[in-house]
Formats: sequence, structure tokens, C-alpha cells
Amino acid sequence: MDAEFNWVEQVPAPYLVMDSSNCIVAVNEACLTLLGYGNDELIGVSFSNLMNKANWLAWHNMVQPALDSGKPAEQYSMRLQQQNGEPVSLLLSAKQQSDVIHLTLTPYETRINMERSLIAQRNEVRESAQALTREQASLLARQSQQAELIRKLEDVNSNFVQTEKMAAIGQLAAGVAHEINNPIGYVYSNLQTMAEYVDDLRQIIEAIDHVDSVDELKRLKKTLDYDFIRTDVSALLRESEEGIERVKHIITALKDFSRQDECEMQRANINKAVETTISVAWNELKYKAEVHTSLADIPDVCCNLGQINQVFMNLLVNAAQAIEKFGNIYVETVVAGDTVEISIRDDGSGISDEQMPRIFEPFYTSKPVGEGTGLGLALTYNIVKKHGGTLRVDSKVGQGTCFTVVLPVAGIQQAQTEA
Repeated sequence: MDAEFNWVEQVPAPYLVMDSSNCIVAVNEACLTLLGYGNDELIGVSFSNLMNKANWLAWHNMVQPALDSGKPAEQYSMRLQQQNGEPVSLLLSAKQQSDVIHLTLTPYETRINMERSLIAQRNEVRESAQALTREQASLLARQSQQAELIRKLEDVNSNFVQTEKMAAIGQLAAGVAHEINNPIGYVYSNLQTMAEYVDDLRQIIEAIDHVDSVDELKRLKKTLDYDFIRTDVSALLRESEEGIERVKHIITALKDFSRQDECEMQRANINKAVETTISVAWNELKYKAEVHTSLADIPDVCCNLGQINQVFMNLLVNAAQAIEKFGNIYVETVVAGDTVEISIRDDGSGISDEQMPRIFEPFYTSKPVGEGTGLGLALTYNIVKKHGGTLRVDSKVGQGTCFTVVLPVAGIQQAQTEA
């Protein structure tokens, strides 16, 4: 075999090359094995010697015309003679390059095995696709179940937050009632006094038609202390109006605080929310601390206002309960980039290093049995996290604690984008 055709040995399939006179000039080991010949036994042999008359005729009628037209001849069924005289059926593919013809021989058995392999692979792929489809359906079903479970958990959490809020209001109810009773008490007292004044003024008015002289009317006015009544009535009306406004303020704050949480995030005035919560918790706070507020000019925050009110309530009440005798609570709001920070600081007992890792655990409390559910800070943490914010805590035993709520101004979408 000429050296220029040494590459033929690298072809894995049975392969041979013949010249323009159909004499074999190169053949690889796979082809020799297929036909049963030894090395170089086919070199120089006419390809026609490997065919019977019918197959040689088929070559000239079908394969050769294709090659003459410059096109490859693909997958023609042929029978070649092995050295032992036995025929072997195969598929022949040929292409002409320059003055030589390249032939690839594929035994039927090999082709059948290839087809079987392809069918098996196709079936395997189909089965894999079906398995993936089933798995996808299963995953979608589980995803749907998880979505439903998450929805139920969110409903439970929402109800939980509302329940905790109402429980807090219940604990503050006596104090709120006291805050309302005080102004109502002096309004009621003022009304009684004014009723007496009205009786005295009625006597003066009725006397105008019966007195004989102006001096007698003056004596009556002096007896009934008319000048004092006239001055005191204005003061009583002013005090009563202030009392009614105080009651109105408390009721409005309580209504804003206790309203059922809305699902939608809306822009809200955080400073007003702080003031509202302080008003609701005032009776709980005023006996434990002086409340100092420093509320900056901050933008409205996209949030669930009802839940944020609950956060402030929990932190304010915690601050008051951390003070043993009488101390101070400092509430401050500031702008920090795209966020608003609300800090609530007390000068109470502080949190120990041992307690610090557990303060946000559900049902954990350092208070005596019956004085706390252990859910306040856990809910506070979850609410802030749900808003895309963070809750920082800094505490020193004997010096006090500062909780800082950081909320993105644009809400949870901003926090997710930045993350």
C-alpha cells in the first residue's frame, strides 16, 4: 500500500481506496477482517473481483453514475465475496476525490446493531424524558403545596401578629382607661360646676325684671359672685375642651394602633407612628421613665403600618419594663442613605451576654412567669425582616439597651434589589 494512504489504517470502519480503473490501492485492517483476506492480498485486485455479476451491474448502473456526477453515493445495498467464497451483505458508501474512489463498507449486522443501539438510546431518552416529566409534575405539585403552606403560614403569622397586638392592648387597657378617665373626670366636674353657675346666672337674669334699682341688682351679682363666675366659666370651658381633645387623641391613637393589618405595603409617616404608639402606651411609660423624642425630617416609608406600630409598641414596653425605678427612654429617627433608622434606647438594667443570643427566640423571656409570652421580640424581629429591614441591638448590663430598627424607604423591593 502506498505511503500516501497510510492514514486509511486509522479509519475504524471497513475502508478501501481504488483508482480510476477500479483497482484497489489501499485497504485497512477492518476491511481485510470483514472479507477474510491477509495483508496486501487485495492491493492491485480489481474491485469487480469481489462482486458477482449482478452486484457489478448494480455498481455501474447506480453507484458509478452518482460518482460521475460529482455526488457521493450513500448507503447502497451490496453483496461482496469473502475469500472463502461466502457472500457478505453490506451497505456501501462511495465518494470520488481526484482520480481515486473512497469506499466505506458497513455490514448489515453492524448497521442493525447500530440501529438497535439508536433505538435503545431513543427509548432510554424517551423514558428519561417521561421520568423528568413525571418528576417535574411532582415538583410542581410540591411547589403548589409549599405555596399553599406558605400562604397558610403567612395567614397564621398575620393573625399571630394581630393577636399579639391585641394582647398588648389588653395589657395596656387599664392604663388607657386611666388616661381617658382623667380628662373625662375633670370635664364631668367642670360640667357640674357650670351647672351651678347656670343656676346663679338664671337668678340674676330673672331678678332683672323684679329689682327696684340698679343698686339692688349689683348687690345680687356680688352675692352670687358674678365676676368670678364670668371669669371661671371661660377657664372651665377651656379646660373641658382640652380634656375632650385629650380623649379624642387617645381614642384616635388607639384606633390607629389596633386596626387590622392591611396586606398591602403603603407609604406611611413613621414619626406619626412613633407618636401614636407612645400615646397608646403612655400610661405604661410615664410611671417608669421620661420619654424624650428627637424626630428628624424623614421621608415616608413603604411599610405595613399596623405591623410597624406593633414593633414600636414591643420595643417601648420592653424599654419601660427594663427600668427598675424611674429612668429615661430616648426615641430618635434619622435618615441613613436609602433607609430610615428608628432607635429606642433606655437606661435600664441591660441585657447580659448569656441572654443576648436568645432574645429573639420565640417563647424566650427573662421576665417572671405570667409577665411575658416571650413572643414580643421574636415577632418584632420577624416583622422587621419581612420589611427587608434589620434590627440591631446594643446593650450593656447596668447601663441600658438600644434597639435600632432600620427600614428601607422604598420597602422590601428595594432591599431585594440591593441584595
